[in-house]
Amino acid sequence: MRGEGDLFIEIYHFINNFYLEDFFMAKKKIENEQPQAAVEGGSQEPNVKAEEQKTPKSGIVTTEGNTIDKIRIFQKDGATMVQADYGKINAAGKTAEERRANMHTQISRELTPDQAKEYQRLYAEDPAKAKDYAVRAAYPMHVDDAAFHLKDTTVNGRKVDYIVLEKLTADKLSEGNKHLAGSWQLSFGEKGNKDSRFYGILNKEDLASIRHRAEVTLDDKGHVKSIGAPLSMADIAGRVEQRVTAQRQVNEAKLGAAQKVDWSKFKFPEGANVTGLRYAPAKDNPDRVWLNGKVNGIEVFGLLSKNETTAVKNKMATLEQAGAANKEFRQKVMDIVAPKQGVTEDAAVKVLIDRASDSTAKSFTADQRDTLMTFAAGADTPEDREKVFDGLWEKAESALKDAGVNEAWQKDAHDELKDLAHGAVRDEQQGLKR
Repeated sequence: MRGEGDLFIEIYHFINNFYLEDFFMAKKKIENEQPQAAVEGGSQEPNVKAEEQKTPKSGIVTTEGNTIDKIRIFQKDGATMVQADYGKINAAGKTAEERRANMHTQISRELTPDQAKEYQRLYAEDPAKAKDYAVRAAYPMHVDDAAFHLKDTTVNGRKVDYIVLEKLTADKLSEGNKHLAGSWQLSFGEKGNKDSRFYGILNKEDLASIRHRAEVTLDDKGHVKSIGAPLSMADIAGRVEQRVTAQRQVNEAKLGAAQKVDWSKFKFPEGANVTGLRYAPAKDNPDRVWLNGKVNGIEVFGLLSKNETTAVKNKMATLEQAGAANKEFRQKVMDIVAPKQGVTEDAAVKVLIDRASDSTAKSFTADQRDTLMTFAAGADTPEDREKVFDGLWEKAESALKDAGVNEAWQKDAHDELKDLAHGAVRDEQQGLKR
C-alpha cells in the first residue's frame, strides 16, 4: 500500500514537472547567484556582490526524518539569501545520484534585515548555529515538515482529521468531468461526518504553495514571482475552500440569473438559414464566449453576454436561442436577411397586439423592440418617437379591445411603449405578473 510519504513524493515530482520551466530557471538563477565557494565546479558570476560566508558542511534532520543540506548563505542585490537541498537521503544508494535522487534544490529565499543581523551575530559565535538559524528562518515548513503535514487540526475554524490530495484520473470521472483528468483534488473533513467534507480542485497558485510551503505570487506566465509567509497544508486547505466557495457562490448567482430568462422566446427571423453554430472562449474574458456560424452562407459572429454564455454552457439555451437573444449577432442576421428594409405600419401595430395579447410576456422581445425602433427611425427626439408610438397604439388599441384582451395587460404594454420611446428598455423580469 502506498504510504503518505510516497504520495507527497509523487505530488512533489508532479509539481516539479508542472513548473519545470520555473525549476530550471530557478536552478540557473541559483547557479548565477552563487559564488565559486558555494557551487561545486561552478564559477562566480559577475552579478554576485559578496562571497558566500564559509560554514561547516552540515545538515538538518527535519521533524519527519528528512534532510536539509547543501546549505548556502549569500548576498544578492543587497539582500541576504538562503538556499538549500531538501528531501530524503537513500542510504542504500550505490552512487551519489541514487542516494540523492529524492533531494531537491529549493528556490533561494531572502532573510529579513533583522534575520540577517541575527545570522551575523550568531555566526560570530558559532557558524553552525548561525547556519541552523538561517535555514529555520527561511524554510520553517521544511524544517518542521510534521507541522506542514499535520491533519488533526482545524481548517477555517472547524476540526478536521484528514486532508487528502488525489490526482484525478479519467476512469474515475463522469463524462461531464473528464476534462478534470490530471488535475489535483484536495479534500478534507472529519471522519464519520459527511457534512464536514470538502472537495476542491487546486489551481496553479495552490500547487505552487504546496511546493514551496508558503504564500506564492505567480507572474503572468505562471512563474514564481515571490515567496511569502509559511503555510501548512491546513492553511492551504483553508484558502482553497474560501476560493472555491466564493466561486461557487458566483456560479450559483449566474445560474440563477440565466434561469430567469425564457430563452424559448428568442428566434431568428424568417428567411434566416442559420448553420454551423459553434462557440469558442473569449481569451480576455473567461465569463464570455464568441458565437460563430453562417447565415444564408455568410459568416457571422458575435460576443455573447455573460448571461447568454452561462445559459449556453449549462444547456439552458440552444446556440440558436442565444444567438437570437444576442443584440450584436441578431443585428448581423437582420442585416443579411432584410438589408436596408424599413418596417411597415401594419408590422409595427402587429408587434403591439402580439405583446399585449401574450399572457406570458413581461416585456417586448429584442426583435419586437428592433421592429418598433426601426419604424420610428425618422423621429429625432424621444418626444417625436412618443408621437409615432402613440399613433401605432391607437390602431392597436381598437383591435385589442375588440379581441377582449385584459385591460391590465394592455396598460402594461402601453407603459413599456412609452418608456421605449425615451430609450428605457425593460428587463425580462420587470413586467406585469400575469
